[in-house]
Amino acid sequence: MASVKLAVYVTAHTVRKIARGELDLAAARRLLDKLGIEKVYIENYRFGLLVGRDELEAAVSAFRGYEVAGGSCIGTWGEGWGRYADFGFKVVCLTDERNLKLIEEAMEGAGEVFDGY
Repeated sequence: MASVKLAVYVTAHTVRKIARGELDLAAARRLLDKLGIEKVYIENYRFGLLVGRDELEAAVSAFRGYEVAGGSCIGTWGEGWGRYADFGFKVVCLTDERNLKLIEEAMEGAGEVFDGY
């Protein structure tokens, strides 16, 4: 039987806060250790926020000692994205060139920093 590995997922907005020094990382690491967290997924895109390479690298550095991988929430669009952006909820439209460009930017940005997802 395979052993269970616990992980956490850090959203793009939290990545930005980490990069700006707005979070108590020592307290966060103590909590992760107490919970037995082994892996941290670091997100580069969510709901209109595409974080930059420097912000991703700051988050990776903050979680040194844990297994780290990238993540993106490409199913969430910021204002004006996609032809169905005002449909009452944000939906992915893979025929919309703006969405394809955003996905390309998000994946290339993550690929510059992370080896795995």
